[in-house]
Amino acid sequence: MKSMKLLTVLLLASSLTPAGCDWFEAQVSANVPPATEIMDCPGSEVDEGQSIVFRWTGSDIDGDVVGYEWTLDGDSWFYTEDDSAFIEKIGAGRHSFSVRSVDDRGDVDPAPPVCEFAALAVGERLDRVVLIELFTTRTCANCANAEAALNELLDVMGRDSLCVVAYHDRSPGAPGADPLATDETVARIDWYTDDPSFPGRANWWPTATFDGIYVAEGAQFVDQTREEYDLLIGLRERSPSPLELALSGEFSAGAGHIEVVVKARGRLPEGALVLRAVVVEDHVFQPPSLVDFVARRIRDDEILGIAEIGDSSYVGWDFEIDEDWNLSNLDVIVIVQNDSNREVLQSRRLVAE
Repeated sequence: MKSMKLLTVLLLASSLTPAGCDWFEAQVSANVPPATEIMDCPGSEVDEGQSIVFRWTGSDIDGDVVGYEWTLDGDSWFYTEDDSAFIEKIGAGRHSFSVRSVDDRGDVDPAPPVCEFAALAVGERLDRVVLIELFTTRTCANCANAEAALNELLDVMGRDSLCVVAYHDRSPGAPGADPLATDETVARIDWYTDDPSFPGRANWWPTATFDGIYVAEGAQFVDQTREEYDLLIGLRERSPSPLELALSGEFSAGAGHIEVVVKARGRLPEGALVLRAVVVEDHVFQPPSLVDFVARRIRDDEILGIAEIGDSSYVGWDFEIDEDWNLSNLDVIVIVQNDSNREVLQSRRLVAE
């Protein structure tokens, strides 16, 4: 009996050869490297000087993630135990951000994810002159409230900070009922309201558009309308304009002339930019009262050949002035609009002298 036990022990001992130990230790020490995923990456394009936050997460199926290493544009890897990095005031150009997890065995993610993006030069951003375009007609009962609210805002803001144009429409079912409506003003209203993406409703007057982006409908009370308009103007003022408009010109009996220089001082959006100009008259008698901001004549659209910061374009316009227009009440309002999304990038007023 003792000899059999001794034989069993010898057999077990002989099976634990050095080669067998190496194989066992190799199986125990094998490590699966960690994995990493970037959770927050900026879009393909950001503004130069913008600050960016990158966030990520790491995992390790056979251990723990103890830290991370990240790099920007292939520079040295920076170690952190945080799961985010803050890059302040990114420079212009193309950039690449990468991050890799580090596990408790010291291994790193062998295929770290990469976030690539471009920081575009912004240039100079200028104060915006907000444009309000009012759709109106003589049969509109509340349009007088909208005009009163706009005049109150002009008194507070000043005519250099706000441009207003009123396009008169022909009353539905009664063509020609509004003598201040013209084919040009009707076409301008239709340009907005015939677009299915326009947030307003056709033939719902008054309708006011703010730089072609925001829309306010109705004007039951002057105070309430003024507050709503003021809010929307403020939203537009918070978005600086990339364009500078320089205007000059003169008006005289029978004719007027303006010259416009449009200069890109900041980065421009994609899409063709279109210049429009409108002759506007205030204090026009439309029984039983006076109306303001009346669009008298609209210049044909002109596509501007500017695309980059520093580009400029010159536009001139000679127009007729009807004898029944009051020369001292005329302005010309110039509009530069991105027709791809209707956004007015800048507007400005030239006052008759």
